[in-house]
Amino acid sequence: MSRSRLIASLLLALVFVIGSVFLYSSKSEDAAAKIGYQSAVAKSRDIVSTIIADGKVEFESQVAVSSEVISKVESVLVKPGDVVTKGQVLVLLDDKQIKAQVSQSQFSLDAGRSEAAKARVMLELAKQKLSRMKGLIDRHYISQDDLETQENQVLQAKQSLRTAIANQELARASLDESQELLRKTVIRAPIAGTVLSVDTTAGETAVPSTQSFAGTALVKIAKMGQLLIKADVGEADVNRISIGEHAKVYFPALNGVAMNARLVRIALAADTNSGNGTGTGASPGSGSVNFPATFALTDVDAKGIRTGMSCRVELARRNGNEGMVSVPVQAIRPAAGGAEDQFIVWKISGGGEIAPVKVVLGIADDTYQEVSGLKSGDRVVTGPADFLNQLRDDRLGHNRK
Repeated sequence: MSRSRLIASLLLALVFVIGSVFLYSSKSEDAAAKIGYQSAVAKSRDIVSTIIADGKVEFESQVAVSSEVISKVESVLVKPGDVVTKGQVLVLLDDKQIKAQVSQSQFSLDAGRSEAAKARVMLELAKQKLSRMKGLIDRHYISQDDLETQENQVLQAKQSLRTAIANQELARASLDESQELLRKTVIRAPIAGTVLSVDTTAGETAVPSTQSFAGTALVKIAKMGQLLIKADVGEADVNRISIGEHAKVYFPALNGVAMNARLVRIALAADTNSGNGTGTGASPGSGSVNFPATFALTDVDAKGIRTGMSCRVELARRNGNEGMVSVPVQAIRPAAGGAEDQFIVWKISGGGEIAPVKVVLGIADDTYQEVSGLKSGDRVVTGPADFLNQLRDDRLGHNRK
């Protein structure tokens, strides 16, 4: 064989080997296209998961002052923006009817005292007469029946005194109650602070609260110090947050301006009446269970923020789980016949074979989901949905081509 033919043969063999390697290496990548599904590679990615909760602005200490008696408002002595001290008079109620009750109760108490004093005198006289009769019966000046009659008179006098004393105490209690009601016609500030709103005017009727009825709020007062955000965090997210975490707060009324806040309190008990269902990780059916969380605004300049304003609280969670890679969220499938927290992905081997692999979920964003159970470089099926729906994982550990 000539030298030129030998070189040509070697070159041809080399081209064949390179072509074979190329075809083998591209087999797994072309398999997806031939079978008709899409795939993606598992690898480490920078994932930021955001927990979102709706909230409202409140002051650190805020009270709604209401009446404890039913009466008409006579005068309002403060206006919104006024700075008041603890105990300062805010509202005066009409006290004419209650003053009449005080006078009546005082009269009843005076009458009760007189009746009790009279009963004491009658008892003393009855005792003295009984004592004299006991000295006379030995000398047979009176009969035994006369003595027993007087003894009964003493017992009756004692009972009359007890009744008079009881009536006197009832009158005293009635007077104390009337006087307390009279004091409550003067509405005073329970705390020092700033008047947020005055919700009544002269002539309106103030109605106290009961177990089944919310009474009339007359004045709202707050300590104009720390601004707080009260937000409802879904039960799926509450264990993912902790005291001291930083958050961003967005205010629609301020064109979405963002301010910094810090989580200061998380309720231990759920508020089943909130029903917002705002948590990003809330599962279907769990939106009605929320945990109240309190955030303190840390920005010094809170200009434009007012109590009662609505806002959106966002807490960013970055991935930091060692050994976890991420795949597109559409690759995650629930495990057939498994618990709600069991998931799989369909892994593609180098030869194009497809097999289910159990995974444990980490955090996720809108595009990618962290998983354990795969390693970087593994390829998984991501779609289409019809193809994934046809796959079954009841043969876990078996292969499918």
